[in-house]
Amino acid sequence: MIHYEHYMTRSDGVELTRAWSDLGMMIERDGVRYAEAIDPTHLGREYTETDEPVVIEVYPRWLEPDEPIMTEGGATTVELDPAKTGV
Repeated sequence: MIHYEHYMTRSDGVELTRAWSDLGMMIERDGVRYAEAIDPTHLGREYTETDEPVVIEVYPRWLEPDEPIMTEGGATTVELDPAKTGV
């Protein structure tokens, strides 16, 4: 389900609204997908929930950019290499 909440009021008085999926899915408007959206409230923008999960990729400092990351169910896990971490 898409949730909308007051996000903040800018210094110029414009109210901002944040939209996001409570199921952790991407939201979409006009063919563009977002993890979350923050818009001026007066625009009245509405989003639809997709079936694509939001994926947050976290790269530890020791991980090389081209090294594969194992993901499962939208959560990122990394095999720790004791030679690199000192563990």
